[in-house]
Amino acid sequence: MFSKESVKKPFTVLVCVIIVLVMGFVSFTRMVPDLLPSINLPYAIVMTTYVGASPEEVEQTVTRPVEQSMSTINNIKTVSSTSQENVSLVILEFDDNANMDSATIDMRESLDTLSNGWDDTIGNPLIMKLNPDMLPVMIAALSVEGMDNKEVSDYANETLIPMLEGIDGIGSVYASGLINENINVVIREEKVDKINEKLKNSVSGKLDDAKVKLDDAKTEIADNKKKLEDAKKQFNDGMIQGSQGIDEAKFEILKNEIKLANGREELAKKETELLDGLKQIEENEKNSQR
Repeated sequence: MFSKESVKKPFTVLVCVIIVLVMGFVSFTRMVPDLLPSINLPYAIVMTTYVGASPEEVEQTVTRPVEQSMSTINNIKTVSSTSQENVSLVILEFDDNANMDSATIDMRESLDTLSNGWDDTIGNPLIMKLNPDMLPVMIAALSVEGMDNKEVSDYANETLIPMLEGIDGIGSVYASGLINENINVVIREEKVDKINEKLKNSVSGKLDDAKVKLDDAKTEIADNKKKLEDAKKQFNDGMIQGSQGIDEAKFEILKNEIKLANGREELAKKETELLDGLKQIEENEKNSQR
């Protein structure tokens, strides 16, 4: 039937063939091969950090409350979880027709309500939607001639990764298998006891020496204090004797002053008697001349 119509209407068939060829050419020129196309997978992960906690404590404190909180969200198929030291992972699988944007909003609201009652050591829950874009585009191994593994790790962290992150079009760069130097300190109890014994003996000897010196200093201070008290007593006795001597000298001076005053009075009387005698002599001489 199609052949009969083609023969009857060749122009129409020609037009249809041309349209198909044009559309095929346009589609071929604009078609871009993509190894990992952008697909919204119905999966989401809730990751929560709990520093210093054991897997049992992480499961009891974080993982179980998060699972119970996520089970109330619509369109959820399954909920699985993994509790490790310091980290809790809860994986949610949704229905194929679920809207992941609205689902993540509901998840964030439930987690915000839950995290308000957590301790400060528990980190804020992180929600991640699984997407093929999260997979690495290129994986490369690194080796540098003349460097050991530690030096290659330092070169990757300090030089190569910052240089790659600065290139346009690269979202992020991650490194795995790098070597980190750690110092492990092993404390042996027997050696600690020996060191403590040496310290104890050393400190005890120094304390004994210090105690002897302190006792000698106390004895010397007591002797000096006694000498000071004796000197003070002698000084006070000398002051008393000196005071008594001064009082006696003052008394002698007073007596001498009294004697001197009496002598002056006696002398004045003698002078008066002498003057009276001289006057009497002068009168007698005047009378004899008459």
